[in-house]
Amino acid sequence: MAEDTIEINIICFGPLVEELGFRESRVNVNSKSTAKTVIIQLNAEKWINAGIKIALNGDFINLDHILTESCELALLPPVSGG
Repeated sequence: MAEDTIEINIICFGPLVEELGFRESRVNVNSKSTAKTVIIQLNAEKWINAGIKIALNGDFINLDHILTESCELALLPPVSGG
């Protein structure tokens, strides 16, 4: 792994599992990546305006939060029901 990258664990829920093709994955990202840049890197930016919630190591964060080595990033799409 290059010095300017970190490895993170991404966990997806709901329709994101099918859309992204995984429930859990370890990925390398730039060491200055934010939650938003990772979502864009995954080609899932449409979920930003849809109200995606993001948790880092179990705590909800905003999109501009900078990620750290070996962190767990959970992507939770908005819940809909009837």
